Amino acid sequence: MKMKTSPNDVSNQEILQELRKLSGKFEGLDVRFDGLEDKFVNFEGRFDGLEGRFVNFEGRFDGLEGRFEGLEGKFDGLENKFGSLEGRFDGIEGKVDDLDGAFLGLAGKFHNLDRGQDEILETIQGLAQHMDTGFANVRGEMQREIGKVRAVMVTKDYLDEKLANQYSDIIQHTRREIERALR
Repeated sequence: MKMKTSPNDVSNQEILQELRKLSGKFEGLDVRFDGLEDKFVNFEGRFDGLEGRFVNFEGRFDGLEGRFEGLEGKFDGLENKFGSLEGRFDGIEGKVDDLDGAFLGLAGKFHNLDRGQDEILETIQGLAQHMDTGFANVRGEMQREIGKVRAVMVTKDYLDEKLANQYSDIIQHTRREIERALR
């Protein structure tokens, strides 16, 4: 689902469509410039023909004047064509400016994402420090409790020693009783 948050948001698809339109317009310009080049080649050929005609300058001067007027009309036509090309380039320039604005908008959004990511990292760091402090407190409390348990704890060695003492006391008591009974 594509959501636009402002009128300046442009999707990748729209950018690609505009670039394809621009490339189509430039292809047409190549053909037109090739046509202009052919016309200039034709003009060059006409000027070569004029060299030979200057020999008979007086009779042909009127004819040349008419031809120059025709060339002037053709140059006016070329001027109009260049004027229309200038208008088209102005339109292309506007579209490029629009694309530039769209890219600036995307850069702003990425900056906002970076700022949000920094805030998340700071929050995680704070949580990690809090958890470390909590674990350190729990660890210290556990060590104190373990120390208390060890202080009152009865070990196997202690019980073995007490049992041995009790056993020897019972044997001594039993021998005394047997000696008394035998006496």
